Amino acid sequence: MAGEKWLNLGPKSRQMLSLVGIETMAELNECGAIAAYLRVRQNVPNVSLNLLWALEGALHGQAWQVIAREERLRLLLELEQAQLDPRYSSDSPKAVAG
Repeated sequence: MAGEKWLNLGPKSRQMLSLVGIETMAELNECGAIAAYLRVRQNVPNVSLNLLWALEGALHGQAWQVIAREERLRLLLELEQAQLDPRYSSDSPKAVAG
């Protein structure tokens, strides 16, 4: 985790990701923003949607504010779909592997 560029993701966000087994940008990329957010939310129930915007921004090299403004609806719809998808349940390998 050290030495990597984590655009939008400060120490607390990286700590939450580490808690769910995401230690590198490659792991975040493999998991995707939605699955990573859902995994964190399983462990940190009060996590803000700002983390979702930050994760998506980190993956695409954009500031979280841009993502929140321009991609909010798409991400919220994807999040809703993912929550209905049994592959994203906490005991599912998809939720762990991304």
